[in-house]
Amino acid sequence: PFSFVVFIISVSLFIFSHKKHSCFLDILANGKNIMGPRPDADSANGSESEIVGELADDYQHIAHDEEQQAKCREMVDALTDTEKEHAARSSYRYLMATDTNNDEDRDTYAMKMAFRYLVVCFGNRTKALDKLRKTIQFRLDMDMDGLRKCCYNTTGTDNDEETTEKYALYRQKLDEEMATGKMFVSGYDTRGCAIYPYITRKFTTTFDPEWYLKIHSYTLERAIACTERSTNGAQNKITLFFDYKDFKLKHLPPIMLMKTLIFTLRDHFPELIHNIYLMDAPYTFRVFYSMIYPFIDSFSQKLVKFISGDEAKRKDVSSELYPLEELMPYMHPDGKSSKALDVKAYLYDIPFDYAFDEN
Repeated sequence: PFSFVVFIISVSLFIFSHKKHSCFLDILANGKNIMGPRPDADSANGSESEIVGELADDYQHIAHDEEQQAKCREMVDALTDTEKEHAARSSYRYLMATDTNNDEDRDTYAMKMAFRYLVVCFGNRTKALDKLRKTIQFRLDMDMDGLRKCCYNTTGTDNDEETTEKYALYRQKLDEEMATGKMFVSGYDTRGCAIYPYITRKFTTTFDPEWYLKIHSYTLERAIACTERSTNGAQNKITLFFDYKDFKLKHLPPIMLMKTLIFTLRDHFPELIHNIYLMDAPYTFRVFYSMIYPFIDSFSQKLVKFISGDEAKRKDVSSELYPLEELMPYMHPDGKSSKALDVKAYLYDIPFDYAFDEN
């Protein structure tokens, strides 16, 4: 169709203008990531291009051992008390227990956040600390605390007038943006990690740039909080299942919004996703994915898997890891989770750290 040709030309020009064309052409030709070699894990001063380089097939995650614990402690010690507090608040459990937390609790939760950045920076403490600080500022700019607290159980809270008005705006926007039920938290795998369904056809043709990012952040934070509660803090990762049934190009957001979201996931939500399953994606989306592939970091590239058809779903979505009772039919042909989403109840009646279909 003519609209698809125009779309392809527009995205191609965008990628060429960002000097990614050689990488783009190579990916279309052979599907490889050519963003550079993996740096030595012990390197203390790798360049930025090295730090985001390709992961070798035999790459092993940095162990959470005494050496890395010491690095995390040094990172947290380098933060101000205010930065430590906001790092710790990345945990929903810590956020909601602020009145009973102490400095030791604060530092423990801050170190958990620090370790994720140490992993994606291949043990480079200096770069990990820089990324950690940038994420702390990102969370403040996004008012992640307010997003997580604005809906559930807000009656009787002692908020000042400014906060009350802000939360009312957040609720209004969440009502509007979540009304179609395009993303939510539903079920858990056998590890206790939350499942995040993403229904692409339920996106409208209009996109609010600010709230496009905020509703994704809200749902990511909610899924992570569900995992934290379900596993009593032992796990913090989630799995995303994208549903591409009846997907059309009109459901795609503007390319700049997609780029912003990809960079946000890379920079501010590292080491929080087990897998990203793209179910029944049409050819048009696969072409689009090839185009945005150069912008996806090497860690995330390894998480993405295209799955189409019932046979592939039975093979690749293990019922031993994902109980059929927790899976929707588009995730697995024998999936038994079919409860209709009540968006109002999901936002206002169900605790933030619970999936919508939990009893």
